[in-house]
Amino acid sequence: MHRISPKNSCVPDENLAVIGGPSHAEEVAMERLTYLTVGCTDTEKAQAMTQALASHYVKTKVSPDVIGIEYASVLKNVYAIAAGICSGLNYGDNFQAVLMSNAMQEMERLLNAINPIQRSMTDSVYLAISSSRATATSVVTEHLEQ
Repeated sequence: MHRISPKNSCVPDENLAVIGGPSHAEEVAMERLTYLTVGCTDTEKAQAMTQALASHYVKTKVSPDVIGIEYASVLKNVYAIAAGICSGLNYGDNFQAVLMSNAMQEMERLLNAINPIQRSMTDSVYLAISSSRATATSVVTEHLEQ
């Protein structure tokens, strides 16, 4: 996580940025619609990054919640594994919806405990939860047998 690395580097926090969101590389290559959140404490730099990344199929958003995006990007993989297991057990879409809803609540509580700032669930956390669903159920991801 970036909170550890600046102590070991000369890079100021405002020069560090993260990108998160439900975005599979192969779908981006096929120009399928995706959404990215660029997190940076310097919102002008984040805005410049979003402009560089945006296209007719890549929609972008700026967030100052770098820590939230970092943790959400890690946690979504745990939730993706859980969703994949539930899918493999044929628990159905209703259970998947409850799982994702609970995961979103859990993630928000954890992020608020780690870094209690005013944050919007749509800036970093919600996109990570969407990403976990995409990761767990995608026909092109390695989590499912082909």
